[in-house]
Amino acid sequence: MSRRGVLAGVLRGKDCFARPETRTTAAEVARTVAFPVISTIVHRGPMDDAARIAVETVRAARTAVTEVGFVLFGEQAYEVFAAQAG
Repeated sequence: MSRRGVLAGVLRGKDCFARPETRTTAAEVARTVAFPVISTIVHRGPMDDAARIAVETVRAARTAVTEVGFVLFGEQAYEVFAAQAG
């Protein structure tokens, strides 16, 4: 699977650690969610791609969530994500 596919899947709650019943409940109940953006640190992935994929995926998600935060590490990450989020 591509790096984009992995990141998008995780942001949609399709990671290998969550059980389907847990994901469904969380998507129906949660109103706020925070995503730590560690792929750019751990895997040294490109920050611009990570920001674009994360923001696009969150915007396209159809859930009850009304507020999303990205947990970022460093000023550069903040600037890149802020520019992508608009």
